[in-house]
Amino acid sequence: MKPKIRLVISVSIILVFIVCLVVLNRRNESTTAKAFLSDLLSANTVSNSYLSEELNEIVQNQCVDSTIIGCSAKLISPSWDEFTDVHFVIGSGSDNSILFHTIWSDIDDPISVVVVMTIENDKWVVEGWRGFTVWESENEDARLLRGLRRDNEFPPPKE
Repeated sequence: MKPKIRLVISVSIILVFIVCLVVLNRRNESTTAKAFLSDLLSANTVSNSYLSEELNEIVQNQCVDSTIIGCSAKLISPSWDEFTDVHFVIGSGSDNSILFHTIWSDIDDPISVVVVMTIENDKWVVEGWRGFTVWESENEDARLLRGLRRDNEFPPPKE
């Protein structure tokens, strides 16, 4: 085999490997975010292992009963009734934000929620969220994802 062909094949294999790693890493990120959101909205006990160290400290000091549910309960309107499902919409690679649509039994439109992730100790953890707003449009979801809208952001931005 000619050296140029070997080089092209080697570079191609390396690129495929890198793409696979990136895809698997993003999948782990969105899987963790979706599991967190599902537990949170199902009013299950939410494991602190989902939370970053900083978020865990904020929850201990600022949330009702020192639980993440204590900080999110006020965002959920009783008129939505029961949480039924959560759907991944899109992720933003630049700041590790992931947009989800949550589905509720008594509201026709989804509720848009962005979960912000970070890596700590080689695993994806939740750094915060924004949203919990009734879907308005794709443009408004994009603004929420990029942080141009900060509806119900938790923890609140540092001044």
